[in-house]
Amino acid sequence: MERQVFSMDGLDVENWQFAQFQFICGQDLLVDTQSGEQHKLEPQVSRLLLLFCQSQGHLLTREALEKSLWPSTIVDNNSLYQLLTKLRRLLNDSPRQPVFIKTIPKRGYRFLPNATLMGARVAPVITALPRSSSFSWAKWLGWGAVSVAGFAAVASLGSRYDAPPPVQYELTDVSYALGLEAEVSAHRSQDLIAYVKDINQLQVTDKSGNLLQSRQVDTRISLPQWHPERSLLAYWQYQQGQCLLNLSDDKLDSIHVSRPLPCTYAKRPVWNSQDELVVILKRNHQNLPYLYRVSTGQLILLPLHLEADETIRGAVRAWNDEIFYLINRLGQGSRLVSLAGKTMMEWEHPVWLLSYNPKRETLIINHPSQMGGVLEQALGHEPVVVANTAQGVFTSVSADQHGQLFVASESWQVNIRNKLNMPLFSSSSIDYLPATNPLGETAFMSRRSGVCEVYLQAGSKLTRLSQYSGNAYADFLQWSPDNSALLSNRDKQIVLYGRQGEIAEFNAKLSGPLLSLGWVDEDRLFAFDGNNLSLYNRQGVILQQWAIEALTVHYDWHEKRWLVFTPSALQSKKSLDEAGEQIAGLDGQHTNQLINIKLVNGRLYWQSKWDNGIQIWQLALNEQSAPSLITSGHFIWHFDVDPTGELMVAARERVEGDIKVLRPVPQ
Repeated sequence: MERQVFSMDGLDVENWQFAQFQFICGQDLLVDTQSGEQHKLEPQVSRLLLLFCQSQGHLLTREALEKSLWPSTIVDNNSLYQLLTKLRRLLNDSPRQPVFIKTIPKRGYRFLPNATLMGARVAPVITALPRSSSFSWAKWLGWGAVSVAGFAAVASLGSRYDAPPPVQYELTDVSYALGLEAEVSAHRSQDLIAYVKDINQLQVTDKSGNLLQSRQVDTRISLPQWHPERSLLAYWQYQQGQCLLNLSDDKLDSIHVSRPLPCTYAKRPVWNSQDELVVILKRNHQNLPYLYRVSTGQLILLPLHLEADETIRGAVRAWNDEIFYLINRLGQGSRLVSLAGKTMMEWEHPVWLLSYNPKRETLIINHPSQMGGVLEQALGHEPVVVANTAQGVFTSVSADQHGQLFVASESWQVNIRNKLNMPLFSSSSIDYLPATNPLGETAFMSRRSGVCEVYLQAGSKLTRLSQYSGNAYADFLQWSPDNSALLSNRDKQIVLYGRQGEIAEFNAKLSGPLLSLGWVDEDRLFAFDGNNLSLYNRQGVILQQWAIEALTVHYDWHEKRWLVFTPSALQSKKSLDEAGEQIAGLDGQHTNQLINIKLVNGRLYWQSKWDNGIQIWQLALNEQSAPSLITSGHFIWHFDVDPTGELMVAARERVEGDIKVLRPVPQ
């Protein structure tokens, strides 16, 4: 029997108990009575959970849920899916092996546990318990050969493809040389692979690893891609802050070089024909898809429709040689779409690794746990595990017509080093975004738990401040002027931490990704997305907004002025409503991919990306001088300057990478 629900009026006083959870509806609060964790729910997530609790196990149709959640409103097809994704994540539930929410294909959803009414306005019984200080990844460690728990089911639109028979793979090395070998591309039909070695060298070998050709240039080379039939290789070269698309033959003799294309980064090119390639360029903080025509040098913008908070991550030539586009939603899931807008697959985790296996007509994607594994997925079917790395991560994958999967396996750690070149935290994990205050405390981000978490180092004591289990990335970490709080983000969610943990969280309510985030004083903060700047109090209330075009913005709370970066100058403004004055002239080398602004003792520091890697700059604000380069390197992530002016750098270290092949084993 299907349950129809159409009204939410008068139901906000209900409180429910199911499994180990208490749901305090009036407070939008979900409490795990086993771990003591408490989650403040978004209003719509709370309303969805209430509908499930009231359903008493009956089927809830998608139409009924949408009508109840968005009365008299037309919403896109992805809105309910996003709410379900968030709720499942909070409940630690798997769509494939559900304990709480079961998908009934083409019909709707059923809430599985028995939910009982606790009575109106009942307070949670464990509010005094401490929040959990650790996150368990145990559920990811029991990978089977042909199944995996904890990821989303496929949403396929009438696929005609059958799942290929199960296959096992044998992993062997292709390259053995020291150094970093990455970004592999296998020719579909010929005995050729291409990959990048040590940033600026392009190598072509046979599929056994015997070197055939090599080419080295002064600047970075990236993302080679073979034509599926011909001996044509496309790859990117970064030069003077722009992107050059190169075409060569299998001897690496140049056939075509594009004009310099304005971009800060490019994704792997995809051949559409011998004369056309689909290219994705990052321009003005946005990834844009283009058709590049070799014969004329034309760059034609493709009319790919994206929803709010979505960005194009890549493209792949797949079924029937059609090109499809990988779309990611900030901090959430991914989907694969055609240029016509048809969604072929959906995932509840971010997909960043993508290739097509022409023999098995499947996609190869990354495992959701970010622990190094790869999955195989056929249209209309759930993914299965192909392989996982004993060490490091598979960072690229490419398949040929025989079903062989060529992968680049990389391993590294990120250490924050002090002025004596010693690791600050003696960690074997990924530590970055250091932020030191005058009290001698250093906050930083780390992926020790498997996801991005905030830690505080005070003397010999290390405290984990965040309790996070999602995929959203953090780009900022800054102490308040009075050193009482830390300001950070989870994509467009702004988060404040005290010395014991999180104290506030709210949405920035900006249309684009955050390019700048900082303090104005002890009680106010700002966020900037490239077009608009909002001023907030600590509770997230917007106090004022400005429309402003700039590369990024920083606030100098000592001099009470705004520092505005444009492509050609650094400006000082007492008010964002005025023109301001120029402090220093800048060029592309200073401002290309500008991030991580620090202001210490009247000196401004930031990092940019140029031909030969990451550069860290220093500028004395009260002197008539140009920016000076203080250090550079290929593997710098972030840096900090302590109150004495000492530089700490977080950089990738012990970087190793090899090309390997996963060969199907005859059964």
